[in-house]
Amino acid sequence: MSSLSLENINQRIREGEELEAVFLAEDVYENIRLLNIDWKTGSVSDESPIFDVLQKYNYISNSHLTKLGTLILARFAIDIEKEVMQQDIVNGKFKIIRKLHSGKNSCTFLAEHLILGTDVVLKFLRPGSADDLPGALRVVSTARDIESLIQPWDYFNTSIQDVFHKPVAVECLAFPYIQGTTLKEFLNNSDSQLNSFAIAVFIKQVSRVLSFLEEKHAYHGDLHDENIIVNTSKSGTLQFNIIDVSFGITGSSTAEICHDSDMQNFKQHVWNFLSAQQRFLTKMSLRKNLGAETYLLVTSIMLGEVKSFREIYGYFSNNETYRRYLTEKQQFIEKKFTPPGTFKLQRYEEITDQEVALKLFVPFPEMMQLVESFSNIIVSGTRGSGKSTYLAAVAFFPRASNELVNFRETFGIYFPCRQGEFRLLSGEMINYDTLGVSSVKPILILKIIRRTLEIIADAIEVGKLSTPPNYDLIKNIVGIFLENDKLISIETSIISEIKNIVATIVRSEMKAIDNLFHDNPSLAKSGASEITILEFFKAVRSTFRELSSTRFHLLFDDAGIPNIPREVQYMINDFIVSSNPIYCVKTSIEKNSYHYQTSNSKQIENGHDYFEYDINGIFYTGSKTFGLDDHKLESYFRSIIKNRLIHFGYQSDDIVEYLGIDQAKHENLVNSLAANRRNAYYCGWAMVWKIASGNPRNLLELISEIFSVANFDESTQVGVIPNRSQDRAIRSVSEKRLRSIGQISGTFKYHGKEYSLGKKLFDIALSVGSVFKIYLQAEKGKKRKDQYLAIERNDLTSLSEEAEFLLEQLIKFGIFDDSRLDVSRDDRVKKPIYILNRILCPVFGISYRRDQHLRLSRVKFEQLLTNPSAFVVEGTKRLRVQSSLEMSKQKTLFDEFTNE
Repeated sequence: MSSLSLENINQRIREGEELEAVFLAEDVYENIRLLNIDWKTGSVSDESPIFDVLQKYNYISNSHLTKLGTLILARFAIDIEKEVMQQDIVNGKFKIIRKLHSGKNSCTFLAEHLILGTDVVLKFLRPGSADDLPGALRVVSTARDIESLIQPWDYFNTSIQDVFHKPVAVECLAFPYIQGTTLKEFLNNSDSQLNSFAIAVFIKQVSRVLSFLEEKHAYHGDLHDENIIVNTSKSGTLQFNIIDVSFGITGSSTAEICHDSDMQNFKQHVWNFLSAQQRFLTKMSLRKNLGAETYLLVTSIMLGEVKSFREIYGYFSNNETYRRYLTEKQQFIEKKFTPPGTFKLQRYEEITDQEVALKLFVPFPEMMQLVESFSNIIVSGTRGSGKSTYLAAVAFFPRASNELVNFRETFGIYFPCRQGEFRLLSGEMINYDTLGVSSVKPILILKIIRRTLEIIADAIEVGKLSTPPNYDLIKNIVGIFLENDKLISIETSIISEIKNIVATIVRSEMKAIDNLFHDNPSLAKSGASEITILEFFKAVRSTFRELSSTRFHLLFDDAGIPNIPREVQYMINDFIVSSNPIYCVKTSIEKNSYHYQTSNSKQIENGHDYFEYDINGIFYTGSKTFGLDDHKLESYFRSIIKNRLIHFGYQSDDIVEYLGIDQAKHENLVNSLAANRRNAYYCGWAMVWKIASGNPRNLLELISEIFSVANFDESTQVGVIPNRSQDRAIRSVSEKRLRSIGQISGTFKYHGKEYSLGKKLFDIALSVGSVFKIYLQAEKGKKRKDQYLAIERNDLTSLSEEAEFLLEQLIKFGIFDDSRLDVSRDDRVKKPIYILNRILCPVFGISYRRDQHLRLSRVKFEQLLTNPSAFVVEGTKRLRVQSSLEMSKQKTLFDEFTNE
């Protein structure tokens, strides 16, 4: 190929100017007539004024038209559209209806077969566009088993006239007429159900056709988006039909150019497909939407890593890239997330294997019985209390083999709200004042349907559910969310029917959310409501024989603010008040993070609409008539540790053999703490489980740290860990827990200024612990030393708004426990008490036993909450003034000391 030097460019310009003068001249048709073209032989007369110019530029050779000359002059001299439309009947059996398309090499018409009455497409080729069309047809016609390749079923020659009334024989192909929309129309239609698997269908079907042509050393040659017709196959699945194969019809191009254009056009269609799919999925990555397998295939195509259509089509039968990815993924998980071989703390959210999570979970029998019952339940508790694990224990995880409940009776649908799925529906993102809750609720319902079907798809894949004969009942429910479009089916060799339904719902869900961002409640007209959920679950029971008698539990884990916006909480409460025998609702929340009203401002009632169970309250220990018996909680906590010791293969399953039972007597500990002696050791199982403050996570973290400090693992011989090591580990955990309070996110306003919420809560905790420590030290010298560990209100007046907010946050984050009311020792009236989390006792150097309460008025309580440093100074003034005198009777914290 010659380079485009300045000389070559100038030559091209001169050629263009000379030819332009020929074909734009006013007498161009007269000059063409004088050529006296014989279209059968291609001979021309040299009497025309333009003969020499055409011969100079290779349009004529030896007084005959060249291929290029035939193509160019036929465009001027032959009006195929006019001639064909005038004939009306072609080849004695085709009645012309209308023109479909006119291109540089051909012109196509819709016609009717007069005998069969079927619609056909007639493609008339311009003279010079093909060299050996019959030979090319013999190659293409061998693809009889490729349904998506539309092949001609007739070939003939017909005669028309040029503009000078000279006869012209033109070749014609007859194709079956395919109903459907063009790929261009399909991708531009916002209602098209372009779920994540549709592009895989496109790639597979089109690459199969092009791979066949490639194998025959053929090509399509004109793969633009109007030569791909989208419809459904005979089996009702999505199909991309390749029409108008132009192999052998090169026109002025070369076979190489036509061959290469197939890959270029194919890549452009894949790109257009991706653009259309992602149109409403701006909040979802391309990889997540497509899935790893399809994403890797698309990436290979777009980056040019695959060089042939044979390679592309081969991915669907032997995807080595995807298998390699799965191997590397598994190796990465095993390397980075290896299940611990030692006794390590693991939150439920951190365990990637649901089977392991269930094995490590030891439910408290009474609590588990309450949670798994069929009723609307709200499980509240502080972080680490186990509320997430109880809800997850009711959930159906098909890939776990050791379920605690039978999914044939209890089908739990688990939403880990902490992952942020519902935050897109917050008032910060959506204008509820304009749209109203009723416009958003269908999206929440669609999420429930989608999550249920995801679980079912997994269950079918692992063999826990049978594939039903059809999904008609479920499709009818899903159909109300698809606006004017229908649910498309995809060939099962690419994806199962149930997964295809899920993928369609995902797209509809994301599209509806995107529309809400533009104040367009597209699903509002669906009419979806609580009844829709009921009808959907009935459809599921009717579709799957294994689920014919199951009841469904909607499980919203960590459903408090900010994980679930207030408006979504209202919608969940709508489901709660819609009592029915098919489904119930269960949520887990941190205290003071949930709104107990419906979207219609109805307050939901505990004991009527739902039952609330406070894990902290259930685990609250006290007298035999008030609170859980100590021995029962100790036995439960010991079983939690025993289960993990067994799971991780320790030499003994009895934690007492590692910690001892009562290594440091409580009285000795209190005496040492009061005197600030260095032998004040927190150690022994009897002390550790109480310092855990009724919180399983605290317990696990304490044991984990003790084993770590002592360098104990599963291979270590059984023996009691030294008191000093236990003490160091326990104090370390306590200090970390105190410091973590300061890292709590958020702000609050006080007197018009904005403050860090975490720092304020840290200051309050620090002040309370310091005061309790000062009071313990004031007990020095006494035979029995009273430990202050709780704050009691000595009045019932309301706190200021700011103080009330801070108190709620202290309870929410587990710094204070308000599980119980206690009888005031002043007036014998039951009042709230706020107990300091015992996990903080070691860092303050105080005992975990609650002997006394600090009784505060509203003013002093507000001072503690809003100005904790001043509280410490004023609240311990009497101790500093008369620290050497013995108090004759118990005083309130702010009483003036008098010697009685």
